[in-house]
Amino acid sequence: MKEITVKCPAKINLFFNIIGLDERNYHLVHGLNQSISIYDILTIKINNTNSINIKCNDSSIPTDEKNSIYKAAKLFLDYTKITTGLDIYLEKNIPTEAGLGGESTDAAGTISALNIIFNTNLSKDELNKISYQTSCDVPFCIEGGSKEVKGCGQIVIPWQNPYSYYLVITPNIGHSTKEMFNLYDNKITKYKKLKPTIGHNDFHLILNNDIKELITKIKKETKAKTAMLTGSGSSIIAIFNNKDELDNAYNIIKNELNNTYKIAKTQNVSGIEEIKK
Repeated sequence: MKEITVKCPAKINLFFNIIGLDERNYHLVHGLNQSISIYDILTIKINNTNSINIKCNDSSIPTDEKNSIYKAAKLFLDYTKITTGLDIYLEKNIPTEAGLGGESTDAAGTISALNIIFNTNLSKDELNKISYQTSCDVPFCIEGGSKEVKGCGQIVIPWQNPYSYYLVITPNIGHSTKEMFNLYDNKITKYKKLKPTIGHNDFHLILNNDIKELITKIKKETKAKTAMLTGSGSSIIAIFNNKDELDNAYNIIKNELNNTYKIAKTQNVSGIEEIKK
């Protein structure tokens, strides 16, 4: 096999609690994560050079060593001691700086795809070891589906999610994850370990009024079980019991919000998936 294409799903947080810092000053978190049906598409081809070349349909995405795809590919090749070059094309559909895990799922897709294309048959532990060096969210994205996440993101445990349908509302202004964590750290006096509750996100403490008002509006005008920020944002998710409630909410919110927001109907998916040709 010399070419592979994979679908890399976005992720949402249905619960997000920052419980402290580890010895490296990395944030310790507790989350309930879910892969959803918004995808980046990644195509990887083996080339005859020793270089990793990345192209993307979105000119705002870096295509050099700063890209999570490049980092993941380099880590994989170094770990497996494979000497080759790669041509990688990213079709970017997941909004950036939105709390939807776009960079992490792209890195996970890269590692998963290379494990298939080179028939290396790496174990789950080996994949997690490589993925965690890329970013804290990548181990979850490698596994996908419904998972409870602990530690700095490297502890991933199966979780039974009672919900399947979500409205994802993304403003045209993103949130830097680093800046959101800094704002949160400056705001609080003590970290608190909470019982997992769907709809809770510690970052709500530092939200601006516009986002707070939108969350309140969604809860009031639709049949959402709840609405919340996902991750560090800027996307808001609304959770529904069934597809009819989701469809009705989509029509209500789309009619009321202007074109500075992207609105998507999504549902649960199991994780990264190879596209057979």
